[in-house]
Amino acid sequence: MMTTAPESDATPTTGAREDGAPAASFSLTPIDARKRAEQVRDSLLQLIREGQLKHGDKLPTEPQLSAMFGVGRSSVREAVQSLVGLGIIEMRRGRGAFVSRVSLNDLVRMVDGAVRLEYGAALQLHEVRAMIEITGARLAATRRTDEDLAAMRAAIEEYGGYPVDAPNEALVSSDLAFHRAVIRAAHNEMLNQLLGSISGLLRQHRRQYAAANEPALRSDVVGNHESIYEAIERGDARLAASRMQRHMRTIWAQIEALAIHEDDALLGGQSYLPMYDEDDE
Repeated sequence: MMTTAPESDATPTTGAREDGAPAASFSLTPIDARKRAEQVRDSLLQLIREGQLKHGDKLPTEPQLSAMFGVGRSSVREAVQSLVGLGIIEMRRGRGAFVSRVSLNDLVRMVDGAVRLEYGAALQLHEVRAMIEITGARLAATRRTDEDLAAMRAAIEEYGGYPVDAPNEALVSSDLAFHRAVIRAAHNEMLNQLLGSISGLLRQHRRQYAAANEPALRSDVVGNHESIYEAIERGDARLAASRMQRHMRTIWAQIEALAIHEDDALLGGQSYLPMYDEDDE
């Protein structure tokens, strides 16, 4: 995270408000080469949390931020974009990037120990999740029992029944309960264990993208879960797999919007999960 340094060791800079009034001055020290984009993002968040950057303040330009932090412009761009995805920064056409109106509680909810999505790690986790869940949905359609269907239905109704101001953790638990019910309905203990082995990371990621997207996310989640449930109930394995993969795509789009894109040659030119076939619907 960014730390304030003595004036002799730091580069002072001043944000500018949209109306032209100067914002608070603050000092920054160049950050090291490790995970540059993540550190730039965390430094900007620290400035906002400390009140050095306030609602309506215009961020320094991309070249200015690059010079201030001692990093390349691509790292600055990725850091700012991740904050745009969280709703903390907003881009105004022709004017630049500005701090959005966000309460301290919102900031703590979205940021505290949460904004840690690195693109490579997020992609690898989601690839594994997609393989488990798409296969699980296909198997569940041919193996599910009435009890399995009841568990899925209960999870859908619980999630959809929460009020608008429901605690985020309750929504996360209810959402993931549906996915666990689908895998249990596959009646493959190895699949169940595989999902369990990554459940902690899935919960962490779900907290992160839900914090930024929850209001719009909820109707999509309910609709996706209902469509998957319907296919499994009908015993249509191909349709269940197709609808689950569509749901996985939706989830990835939400995660990708917040992820820090570090350079990684191993990821090649693929921006999304290459094992997906076209939808069967």
